[in-house]
Amino acid sequence: MRTGEKKSAWGLFTKFFPPPRLLKMSAIGVDISDRSVKYAKLTDRNGRHLLRSFGGRPIPKGVIERGTIQQAGKLVEILCDLKKESGATLIRASLPEEHAYIFQTSIPEETPLEEIRTTLEFKLEEYVPIPAKDAIFDYEFLLPSPLVPRGQNDVTVSVYSKGIVAGYLDVFHKAKFTPLSFEVEAQAVARAVIKEHDASTYMIVDFGSSRTGIAIFARGALCFTSTVPIGGEPLSAAVRRYTDGTDLEVDRVKNEQGLRQKDDKDLTLALLGAITVLKDEINKHLIYWDTHKDERGDSMPPIDKIILCGGSSNLAGLSEYLATNLRLPVTIANVWINAFSFDDVIPELDRPHSLGFATTVGLALRRDT
Repeated sequence: MRTGEKKSAWGLFTKFFPPPRLLKMSAIGVDISDRSVKYAKLTDRNGRHLLRSFGGRPIPKGVIERGTIQQAGKLVEILCDLKKESGATLIRASLPEEHAYIFQTSIPEETPLEEIRTTLEFKLEEYVPIPAKDAIFDYEFLLPSPLVPRGQNDVTVSVYSKGIVAGYLDVFHKAKFTPLSFEVEAQAVARAVIKEHDASTYMIVDFGSSRTGIAIFARGALCFTSTVPIGGEPLSAAVRRYTDGTDLEVDRVKNEQGLRQKDDKDLTLALLGAITVLKDEINKHLIYWDTHKDERGDSMPPIDKIILCGGSSNLAGLSEYLATNLRLPVTIANVWINAFSFDDVIPELDRPHSLGFATTVGLALRRDT
């Protein structure tokens, strides 16, 4: 969601945002989840985006629950520590997918730019359970399709309640951060892991520690997002029961052996039990997308590939297991695909750990014009 937009859309929140001249300035990407806050800063050099710094802090249970801030004071303390470490003031931040509403609609091609928001505002109550006066939204155009009637443009709209945005804006403000933009987590992830201008249809599975974000990116835009309360914590718990229990050993077994290990059948069964639940949830969303129709009654474009990211997607054998059972290509994300080539740069952040920074990298890559 871009700052400095038309005041009727942002209401009183505009006074907290910086003037538009800041929009082109460099900022760190900040991703807050229920269990952690992370940041990444990129710098531009010779047409490449290089990783300048990164880091994070754990968030204790109860501070944020399902995307809702429960202990604002504690979160401000954590953000203040992050600010000292990063040395940054300007940020681009994600908002929790649990509270996002995404819908697609069409508007006449000749609609003047200054009237687009008003046109979409009239449609809000048709698609989301938030009165227009209590909503903050942003939009982006989908890439052209032969199915779109002549004279129409397809638009995807992301909506949040003002209360959710105000809560996050307040804690950032108290930590002395200046937000340049807010956006749905999945939008930032897609910017990091999908090649720019790619019009294919992807399902992005962001497999975190306490929850999984499932998003669908089609025609160059975020078209669907959902969050399910399934994370990698049960995987760690299962491995811990069958190893010496140290964090280092748990990570080694998950990332190096995982579903591929043959020595301990009980461990394999325990891991499969947790992963099967994730596989079933992904399959439900695939079925929904395959049977869903847009407002014209057209079928949605078929999903070409599933992209895995998030810290828990490092489980060895996970992509092969999902590909076999879901009968779709499944790949582990490259979060640097729009930043640089590995032929030119080897980032300090290694591939396994980078998967947990997909959102922050995508946020840091954003440039407003």
